[in-house]
Amino acid sequence: MSSIRPRIRPSLIPSAIRRGGSRALKFAGYPRFESPSLHPNLVTTAKYPLIRFLSTSRHPSLTMSDNTYVAPLHPRPGGSREDGREFKLLHFIYDQPNRDEIQGNPQKVLDLIDEFAQTYHFMNIGPDKGKFITEIIAERKPEVMIELGGYVGYSAILFGDAVRRAGGKRYYSLELNPEYAAIANMLLDLAGLRDFVRIIVGRSDLSLHKLFNSGEVKQVDVLFIDHYKPAYTTDLKLCEQLGKIVPEVSVVIADNVLYPGNPPYLEYVRSTVEQKREAAKKGPERTYNKEGIPDRTVQSFLGADATPQFDIIGNPNLVYESKLVKPETIRDAIEVTLCVGVQE
Repeated sequence: MSSIRPRIRPSLIPSAIRRGGSRALKFAGYPRFESPSLHPNLVTTAKYPLIRFLSTSRHPSLTMSDNTYVAPLHPRPGGSREDGREFKLLHFIYDQPNRDEIQGNPQKVLDLIDEFAQTYHFMNIGPDKGKFITEIIAERKPEVMIELGGYVGYSAILFGDAVRRAGGKRYYSLELNPEYAAIANMLLDLAGLRDFVRIIVGRSDLSLHKLFNSGEVKQVDVLFIDHYKPAYTTDLKLCEQLGKIVPEVSVVIADNVLYPGNPPYLEYVRSTVEQKREAAKKGPERTYNKEGIPDRTVQSFLGADATPQFDIIGNPNLVYESKLVKPETIRDAIEVTLCVGVQE
């Protein structure tokens, strides 16, 4: 007879999710995605009851506001970013006449990025989802937090500052594009976080493998995923098979799960152990599961022909509790997943 150890204690669930006012939804299973894409209009139908949000909330970061943020689609390499908006952002911030007042103030840097984003859309977590995640950080107090997909450093500044204030030791930001990483480092320096946040340039799977094997990171306390959408699931599984996802400790937060959408990831983190074991019988994964992910997203960054650099096995015995959190002000959502045990 199988058993699960250890069982989750109520204190392990962040109060931002746990409190009744947020109407956080506890998933008993997972939806089978039959649609070729996860369009925002579809998630409110009876066909996908488990992906509905939570329509009302008293949580301060999940209420209506005038500052509405809409996450854009990820761009194709050399495509919609040819206007050089990332470099324009850098000049916009460093040309501020009151730069001395900005130096060492993470919030002022974030405010300037938000101001600039009123003209140019950016792939940032945004203030609404960002505030919710910083409250999770403040409550769980991770020693180390890792993000996959740093872009120009908005999330590294926001969450890195939160981890530092919570008494943490290090924030790792893994970014594929060296130009974006260079811009992020300059903004982190201005925010006074350069010594706390370490940016690692390269493919996420290779960087994770190297980081874990170096001994710098013993376990995943909090993992924020916001990079190449087909790699969400495989990179989480890589963390699993390397033994870094720890019951009652590890929290995984995934962005853009509704827009542009990531059905394979949602299906995986909501699967039962039995369902994952059955899927694992097919053997190691050597390709990305792109089902239901928009073509434009698949072709971005790594490209449509990209494959994982490792045989991906994962650990199907890990038990997850996963919840969708969606602010009313935007069409996107985050998936917050807690590892609660191991089923033997």
